[in-house]
Amino acid sequence: MKKFYDPPSGWQYGFPKEYKPLPEEKLEDTLRRDGYPERLMEVAMMATRFWETDYTEPYNRSQSPQMSLAVEVARVSSRAQSLFPPIHSPHE
Repeated sequence: MKKFYDPPSGWQYGFPKEYKPLPEEKLEDTLRRDGYPERLMEVAMMATRFWETDYTEPYNRSQSPQMSLAVEVARVSSRAQSLFPPIHSPHE
């Protein structure tokens, strides 16, 4: 099973990406190594999303790896929404 991560505004820097920290490496060091900008690091420490998946799809030359991952994120998100429906405010 692979673990992925996605910091705030990560799409601008090629995220989500597979989370592969080096031994004893902190999250912020892994983010730096994966190209995330220093100026956003503080918020990333509080709001980076992580998930695991064993989903694999056939290789498709017309799709980028980011697009394949986006498809997986959408699939997982859709499944989560069906398991945890939104809570509506009594003021709606």
